[in-house]
Formats: sequence, C-alpha cells, structure tokens
Amino acid sequence: MPGTKFIAKTDLDSWLAELASGMRVVAPRVEGNAVVYRDYDAAKGVELSRKPTESAKHVLFPRSEELFSFAYKRPAFGIPEKGGEVDDTPEVMKLEVSTPADPAPTVIFGMTGCDAGSVTTFDPVYNGHKFKDVYYLKKRDATILIVRACNDVLTTCF
Repeated sequence: MPGTKFIAKTDLDSWLAELASGMRVVAPRVEGNAVVYRDYDAAKGVELSRKPTESAKHVLFPRSEELFSFAYKRPAFGIPEKGGEVDDTPEVMKLEVSTPADPAPTVIFGMTGCDAGSVTTFDPVYNGHKFKDVYYLKKRDATILIVRACNDVLTTCF
C-alpha cells in the first residue's frame, strides 16, 4: 500500500518514547488482570496481544472535566469600605470567568478498530449544524488515533 509504514516491534518502545517527549501518548498496558489505556510509561510497557478491557474513549470523554471556573476579585484600586471594613459583597467584587487551557497534542496508540470507529461516529454529532461541543472538538482536533489490527474476531466485536 502506498504511504503505509511499518515499525518493527523491537523499535516500538523507542518510537513511543520519542513521541511522548513532545506530546501526550496514551497506550494500552496491563494493570492487574486488566488491559487499560494510560499515559505511556516505558517502564510499564505496552500490551498489544490482549484485547483491552476498557475503551480509550475516556481520553476524549473524561468522566469529569473543567468547563470553566470563576472567582470574585477585589478591584485593584478604590476598594470600597462599609462601616470601616472592606466591602466583600459580590456587587462590589469583580467576577472573573476563565476557561481551561487548550488540550495538549495527544496520540492514542493501539486503539481497536471498533473503538476508533465509535470516535469517528461521534465527530458529526459533536460538530453539529446548530450546536457544537467546543470542548470535544478542541480535544478531537488535538488527538491522533493510531489503530491496531485485532488478531481474533470475538462474538462481541462489531
């Protein structure tokens, strides 16, 4: 196939380490009896011979995430006083709203084809005609999916 590239299994760890030096790399690894997706750690290795026991979707769909934060700040000058004390009522304080930093460039390595397919199925949903989920779209734009071929087809596969 034109444009297809292969990497020897013996070179995989050094390649992932090089990727991880410049961006977030998430890969499947063994934890107890499970195969889960975590940030790449060369010491813990990568598990590609067993089917993951969880989806990699938590990278794009975390269970919880900061959408915005807010804080009341005192004005820099002319702090009003009320009865000899600083007036800290919300009417006097300035409300500052901030959004989280843009997501870091991320590679999800070793996803199954069905997992990657589910992500691409959600892309048009979250990039809708009328409403767009900017938090998802920012993460998705910063994320590269690297899919692996499965050795066996299971009855639970799509």
